[in-house]
Amino acid sequence: MLLKRIIHTQDALSYRVWENKLVENLKKLEETKKEIKVKSIESFGTTIIWDVAYICCIIFMIVIYVLYITVYSLTGTKLGCLYLLVMSAIQIILTLYGMKISFGNELFSTNIENYKFHRIYNFINVIVDYMYYPVAIWMLLR
Repeated sequence: MLLKRIIHTQDALSYRVWENKLVENLKKLEETKKEIKVKSIESFGTTIIWDVAYICCIIFMIVIYVLYITVYSLTGTKLGCLYLLVMSAIQIILTLYGMKISFGNELFSTNIENYKFHRIYNFINVIVDYMYYPVAIWMLLR
């Protein structure tokens, strides 16, 4: 997760980079949606495949968020360091807020106006990640 944070720090802090990646991803999503819907209609006469894929993606996202929360809570409680316990609680709160942001609007919308750049949340998340992960790795190795 630390490597992911290092690689995607620029995405989290720069509006232009975020917007460019969003536009690129929305184009890919639009093409994929059209492709899946056409194949589904040709094969089954309905868009049932798209509906099932949508539900599977929502379930997958929820599982990922629950996994993050589990890792943070286990790290904070098992290592026995007050600093990590407090930082794990902050990480859990940020993860829950990130979940609220993710599910706040339509997940597979291709309209760019439905997405908002959360500058303060991203900034706080980057700072907390850079403070949390190195200490957690150090405590695990110790």
